[in-house]
Amino acid sequence: MKTNGVRVKKGQAVLAGRVLGALVLGGLWTVTAGNQVEAARDYSNLQDLGKVTLVEEKKEPVVVQAEPETAAEDTYAGGQVSRKSSIGVLGKKDFMEVPFNVISISEETMQNQQASNIIDVVANDSSVTDLTLSGASNAWSIRGFKTTQQDVQLNGIYGVAPRYYTGIEYLENVEILKGPSAMLSGMAPNDTVGGVINYVTKHAGDEDKNTVTLTYGEGHQFTQQLDMSRRFNDGKYGVRLNVLNRGSQEDAYKNESNSANTVFMGFDAKGERWRTSLDMGYIYNDIENPQYQVTMSQATANKLTALPSVSDDATFGAPDTYRRVTEKFALWKGEYDLNDDWTAWAAFGMRNTSQDGLSNRFLLNNVNGNARVSYVHNRQINKAISSEFGVRGHLQTGSLSHEVSIAASQVRYKVYEDKPTVTPTYTTSVYSPSWQTYTDGSYGPYLIRDNRVQQSVGINDIISTADNRWNFILGGRIQQVKDTSYSYSGSTLKSTTRYDETAFTPTFGIVHKVNDRMSLYANYAQGLSLGETAPDGTENAGQTFAPYKTTQYEVGAKFDFGKIATTISAFTMKNPSFITTDDNYYALA
Repeated sequence: MKTNGVRVKKGQAVLAGRVLGALVLGGLWTVTAGNQVEAARDYSNLQDLGKVTLVEEKKEPVVVQAEPETAAEDTYAGGQVSRKSSIGVLGKKDFMEVPFNVISISEETMQNQQASNIIDVVANDSSVTDLTLSGASNAWSIRGFKTTQQDVQLNGIYGVAPRYYTGIEYLENVEILKGPSAMLSGMAPNDTVGGVINYVTKHAGDEDKNTVTLTYGEGHQFTQQLDMSRRFNDGKYGVRLNVLNRGSQEDAYKNESNSANTVFMGFDAKGERWRTSLDMGYIYNDIENPQYQVTMSQATANKLTALPSVSDDATFGAPDTYRRVTEKFALWKGEYDLNDDWTAWAAFGMRNTSQDGLSNRFLLNNVNGNARVSYVHNRQINKAISSEFGVRGHLQTGSLSHEVSIAASQVRYKVYEDKPTVTPTYTTSVYSPSWQTYTDGSYGPYLIRDNRVQQSVGINDIISTADNRWNFILGGRIQQVKDTSYSYSGSTLKSTTRYDETAFTPTFGIVHKVNDRMSLYANYAQGLSLGETAPDGTENAGQTFAPYKTTQYEVGAKFDFGKIATTISAFTMKNPSFITTDDNYYALA
């Protein structure tokens, strides 16, 4: 391919909403938002009922303010976009100094657009295309390659960010790095190669924060959010709390409702030579009647001369289906300055995601519009443990300066499943779908299904000339992936190591600062994906292929005009694909 388990009943958790509402009675104002970032969703009925900041001063009564916060110094005018982004093992860099196309979208932008979902935010970037089908299937593509929430980083670490929930109430920035980034961050858990999205969490600022935000949206969707922060001991310690409660009868998708209860806390501390942070989150997200896509076999697709014409408000998600998710995560990070030139860092994170989902498949099986409906009940527990440590420092060789980074990382994933059998399977029409009452199977224990370990070591060197006009980046990462799947014969557990492979991914880049306002850059980068397994029916069925690489060549120019900045780039990406050959072998094309 080439391309330029507990259900929250209705009414529960409304106490927080009542308390928050009492705080701001008499101080609400309404702003109507028009269509903002994507045609698939209608935000025309979304209303921001108000953002009220409560500031408590010594020996003074509470003062109510409605003024926006001052933009941080590292953002452009208006505070919409940050100048610096986290570039994997390279650390935090000004976008003019790195040979990659990267953008960091600030909290200010999210608030101004009344964004509530990561899709709303990333749609600001022209390299990103929304592939979302419903609240239960958020997906997007970067530079033409699909990615999902499962491949998002949290403060630069894979495996810790919420696996399904896409709310953004706890985020300070959303960073988007376009192109493969295996050298910078390691291999993405689900093989994303078009780019990487990094969540930067909120921490306490220099000023105390007491903000209540009430939002009323389409489908009677009422959201209450509390955002508070404090610093202690002359600013050495900080804590930030975000609480959100959202209930809805229907969201932007017909017949679908989406409610959530979330709590996030961010702690940070800093000393003369050290910095540390701890982020923790709890999420309960209930989506009722999620809408899914119509699928078809290759044989049916070959016979179609045109797609079936259905009404704009047609739905193909069966009634009484659902997805209920509970997510808990925590991430600790720390840095220590060994001396004036060298810094060591470490990170450790964990996530536990419990999902109970009943969904239907709607398979178009002939050109006349007949379709087969079947049900899938997936009860799953997904666990991840992530760790990273490294050092970064400066060296001098003659007139050239070197910024060297060495890092090692590991992510461990375990998946436990129980899949009750759901009946019936029946035939209907894509033009006027009918639904039958389903019968759910009995629940069994959660059994381990998959155990994957991804570990890597990366090293890179940023070489700069004496006048800092030329920067060269040389780096690479050795990535090992071991994946073991499990099956059961009665009570007997059988394990199969599908994978135990190692691959090396290099990256090269160059930046030339023409002047203070213009940089030219070029890069060669690689992405890494797990090799597929030959399907049943092929001559080599069951064969697992080694990891394969996506390669990118990119050139571009960056312009910084003080109040605004822009990047112009041209790239080509080549990603191998798998095919079934004429002699019925499954192989790389």
